[in-house]
Amino acid sequence: MTVTLEKLGGDTRNSFIEKLKESFDAFVEENPGTPEGPVISRGEIEASLNRPGTEAYWALRDGQRVGGIVLIIDAERARGDIELLFVVNGLKGKSVGADIVAAAEGRYPSVKTWELHTPYVETRNIHFYVNKCGYKIVEFFNPKHPLVMPESEGRDGSSSGELFFRFEKKMDENEVTS
Repeated sequence: MTVTLEKLGGDTRNSFIEKLKESFDAFVEENPGTPEGPVISRGEIEASLNRPGTEAYWALRDGQRVGGIVLIIDAERARGDIELLFVVNGLKGKSVGADIVAAAEGRYPSVKTWELHTPYVETRNIHFYVNKCGYKIVEFFNPKHPLVMPESEGRDGSSSGELFFRFEKKMDENEVTS
């Protein structure tokens, strides 16, 4: 079944944010031993949605909302960033996420390099991006990394010590090897 993308409208923005939060927060429930509390705040989601150049979409399968994706497309550099991706709870592990990624990649054929970040503790995401979607880990952010990831910056600008991977997918390479 194909996933299509529907541009996020203002009338469904709150619902999108709630479904995204529910999906991310399920990680804590599914992974005992992870820190309690919300994985992502409403403020963080709003900041992502309000970033210049952001495109947000509901993912639809058979007319039903099955997830969503937040992208930043830099047409000049032929780059796309997957800021946020979620699958509605109850549908994880059913190829929905891979279909959402494929729909985003198909919507922007001029993008030659896709990028995203994910925390090291989310091994399911790491498996998904590397083994299901063809991304490669290209960088590891940690307290000794020379750059501070904006997502892991404390209020004073110092690193919070969160550990993240940066992934890339070069579309030309994947076209040749797929």
